[in-house]
Amino acid sequence: MSPEKDAELYRKYPMLYNQRNGDMKETCMCWGFECQNGWYDLIDELSAKLEAINQTLPEGEKIVAAQVKEKFSGLRFYIDLVQNSISEKVYELIGEAEKKSYTICEQCGKPGKQFVENNWVSTVCPECRKQTKS
Repeated sequence: MSPEKDAELYRKYPMLYNQRNGDMKETCMCWGFECQNGWYDLIDELSAKLEAINQTLPEGEKIVAAQVKEKFSGLRFYIDLVQNSISEKVYELIGEAEKKSYTICEQCGKPGKQFVENNWVSTVCPECRKQTKS
């Protein structure tokens, strides 16, 4: 993700992304968002929902993002979370976003689908696929 969009998510959701400057031995968030800009809106929407839940949780039970990345053409959103009554809802929200990522171009954010090129799977729109093939 671009440095600007990366920084915007950290600014908007400080509790969720409080490991941003953490030690690489303890968190993968130190590398930022490991995906392209096309999923910014999807991650922003999920982050807003999770940050809203964080507002209701006591200290020590906050949802904290440990890694956000693309893997096998889909969003992976890993968290540190104390198991409690909201855990099921949190994982449901993450699952919905991950499922939705398979329909959104990871490059531009338009509707997309999975394609395989040279043994690499990606979710892209037809226009972005043309650009990468050229």
